[in-house]
Amino acid sequence: MKELTNPEEQLVTIKELVDLFGVSNRSIRRAIKKYFPKKLKKGKTTYLNELEVTIVKKELSNHHNIGGIAYVDIRPYVEIYAKRIGKI
Repeated sequence: MKELTNPEEQLVTIKELVDLFGVSNRSIRRAIKKYFPKKLKKGKTTYLNELEVTIVKKELSNHHNIGGIAYVDIRPYVEIYAKRIGKI
């Protein structure tokens, strides 16, 4: 598991974004590839911070009906992630 480099940093996975936005894995990956191509590595879990998620959401909102807000609150996923890496 990837550890948090900064305890304040909030990280979320592609799977969690699929569940949050209700769009396909492919759509999420396409948006990530457009702005953060080095983040996608075969066989590795991709983690995005809050700024990256906001950018991906903005890109998705151009093509999908996911709302017009530019900020995404991913705090609900932070506790899940922290439990996963043993921080809680």
